[in-house]
Amino acid sequence: MKQGRGQLTRRVADKSKELLGYEITLSELRLMPYVHYLTMNEQKVSHHKVNEDEIKILDMWVTKEFIGGDYFTKLNVTKNFYNALCEILYLSYVDIN
Repeated sequence: MKQGRGQLTRRVADKSKELLGYEITLSELRLMPYVHYLTMNEQKVSHHKVNEDEIKILDMWVTKEFIGGDYFTKLNVTKNFYNALCEILYLSYVDIN
């Protein structure tokens, strides 16, 4: 069976555990492309483009020190988190064969 884009497969969950220390949720996986985009463009989260559950995820990432606390003003991400985002997104959205 072929993997679809953006699926939280065992391979993706294992990679997130290796890189981030825990298995991400599907909601986190779906938020990651937006965060990745923002790091290279607007560099701040828009209140209008995230819902309450996504804000909880962002707050959790602040607690884990993956991103800075004032992400509505300036989205700061650590290099390790950025690298983890890239690897997880690659496995989930690019290398899907």
